[in-house]
Amino acid sequence: MWGYYVALALRSSGRSKALTALVIVLLAFGVAACMVSYAVFRATTSDPLPAKSSRLYWPLIDNVGATYNDQGQPHWSLSYIDAVALWHAHKASQLTLLYDATWQVESDNPLVPAMSQDGDAVTADFFSMFDVPFRFGGGWTADDDAQHATVAVINEFGLHYPNQKAAVNAANKKQWEDWSKDSVKLSQDLVAESAKGKTADVAKLKTMLNALNTKCNDCHEKFRDDP
Repeated sequence: MWGYYVALALRSSGRSKALTALVIVLLAFGVAACMVSYAVFRATTSDPLPAKSSRLYWPLIDNVGATYNDQGQPHWSLSYIDAVALWHAHKASQLTLLYDATWQVESDNPLVPAMSQDGDAVTADFFSMFDVPFRFGGGWTADDDAQHATVAVINEFGLHYPNQKAAVNAANKKQWEDWSKDSVKLSQDLVAESAKGKTADVAKLKTMLNALNTKCNDCHEKFRDDP
């Protein structure tokens, strides 16, 4: 019986080739749409830190009263005073501050104007709390936080996402990539030499720092956004 119905379906499909092709295309689009929808749903609802999500908490404090809060709920961000107070209280085994920040970076070259850099300001526990991977070096310590040390973690975001001026043509993009790769290599060498501690070659460190500064200045001069 099944063979008969299959043969009947094949003969019917052969008589209406256009309709058969249309049905196949529609089914293919339907399956593809379902798979894309499922993939998007899975990506947006999956647990980014399954091993830690049950132990990570984002505190909220209603410090303005019901009249000014967000539809009956505390505002999603803490005030500076509340955040710092919670951080200093040390009521959790690990805790971190996290907020957007913008810095003005000045060059040693007086001819190069200060540049604005965006990033996230965090405290020492952030890296272990969120298992931040490092290719080279590492984060800072709680002592650095206590001493208000000027420290930063640099990523390779700029290498893969050139700005508008760098992406305008192939030559500019290649120059951006070359300078970015050179800067990454110099940073790696700086980390390796600095890790030697007291035996590090100070003259070599100064040479690498000057080279890195030159690369940054050249890149900034060529590709910085116009005000």
